[in-house]
Amino acid sequence: MSGMKAGWDSTLKTNIILADIFDVLNSIAHGLGGSKHRVKPYPRPFEDKKDKKIGSGACASVDDLRAFFEVKRNGR
Repeated sequence: MSGMKAGWDSTLKTNIILADIFDVLNSIAHGLGGSKHRVKPYPRPFEDKKDKKIGSGACASVDDLRAFFEVKRNGR
């Protein structure tokens, strides 16, 4: 199968693979240096960052959650 039929002729796929390789090599380099913190991945401009935001703020207070779970426990 030729490269064009397989879809490997686009620069986007090449950039994705290179970013993945960079992330792996960067994490190996930080791991060998004795660093225990997580290494930030290489920024990928082709990914939509708006959908990846998780846990931006609490939707309920701690007291509300405690009251909710208390009701659920007593309702068994």
